[in-house]
Amino acid sequence: MAKKKSKSSKSLKKFEKKLIAFEKKAQKQWEKVGPGLVTGASDDDPSGIVTYSYAGAKGGYQFLWTALVTFPLLWNIQNICGKIAIATKKGIVGILKQISHPAVVYIIAFGMFFANTFNIAADLRAISDMLYYTAPLLPKEAWLIISSLAIMCAVVFLSYRKFANVLKYLSVTLGGYILVAFFSHTDWTQAIQHTLIPSFALTKESFLIITAILGTTISPYLFFWESEEEIEELKQRKHGFQKWREIKHMKADNAWGMFFSNAVMFFIILASANVIFATGKSPENIIDVAQALQPLAGNFSTILFTLAVLGTGFLAIPVLAAGAAYILSELFKKPASLDKKINQARFFYIALLSSIFAGTLLSLLPISTIQFLFYTAILFGCIAPFLIFFILLIANNKKIMGSYKNTAVENILGVITLLVMAFTAIAGLLL
Repeated sequence: MAKKKSKSSKSLKKFEKKLIAFEKKAQKQWEKVGPGLVTGASDDDPSGIVTYSYAGAKGGYQFLWTALVTFPLLWNIQNICGKIAIATKKGIVGILKQISHPAVVYIIAFGMFFANTFNIAADLRAISDMLYYTAPLLPKEAWLIISSLAIMCAVVFLSYRKFANVLKYLSVTLGGYILVAFFSHTDWTQAIQHTLIPSFALTKESFLIITAILGTTISPYLFFWESEEEIEELKQRKHGFQKWREIKHMKADNAWGMFFSNAVMFFIILASANVIFATGKSPENIIDVAQALQPLAGNFSTILFTLAVLGTGFLAIPVLAAGAAYILSELFKKPASLDKKINQARFFYIALLSSIFAGTLLSLLPISTIQFLFYTAILFGCIAPFLIFFILLIANNKKIMGSYKNTAVENILGVITLLVMAFTAIAGLLL
């Protein structure tokens, strides 16, 4: 008996050691996750969730192909933005000041500050609507103010490393949305066919939906966030770094982040097509989307949707606000870092908090939440081609990029992205 006990205790100790080793390895891998996952998850913010839900509700499976097509385009443009930052140790605005007329730079900088603030307003509205829907103890306006203040406190009082970790954990909430699609009846033959073969009606509404999908997926604020966060990551390196190694790691990090983002996008469209499109009704607000998903698995589906909206909203708003602050700080050559305290980067934090405050005020506009979120996506879809043009100019400038200038493949994908986004935006606005 004693021998059996000793053997079992040894086996238990071995198992415990293996478990501890696995936990340490998993923790190390999690710590290696960089801006890519946060960028990908923040891409599926409330504006994205509503846009994808609206696409599935209005078109059924016919827009599933956008999840497949946008993946290489999004990954490519994010890689270019990250590579620019690593090669030059400068953000996009800082480099634009070297090669463009000051008026162009000011228009881009303040245009992006407004666009990001408008997106913050739309996301805050979605958060307050969902909080009121789940806990109607307070009015929507109260939830709006509470959410805004909570986000302000988080970005001011948390260090960059803590802030980045919080964002990474929040991004995991999106994974629950993938489960939703499996609770509904899916015609996988049709779904796969529409994923692999693009097909849609040549109407104004279809082009506006595609513009919104492209705008909320290949979103301009992510270009600036990617470059600035790569610079932040470089600041965290205690020792020297090799540019080629950092670029390789950045591309792998972005691959996982963008794949995660587009997988969530695919399943949101799929779930909405299965449930909402079948009813023939069009959702009027974000709560309609939540309630429409309820038949899938009762309250479980609604809870998943609510967590997705809240998780991505609280994740995306700091990204949007910090992105706007980075842009203006670089424009006026002011210190900018989420790792700095307020007295070390006053202008940066004033710009950041101003963006959230202005977004809070804008969210009170008399526009339905779903229109607010959808129009935000269309706005970004119209802005993106102009920014991609300038990003490609920078990435192909040998004086700036040296040996890290764009490859032929990067340029081909970049030009395709520019042309597709420009065409769909023009068609949607003019048809």
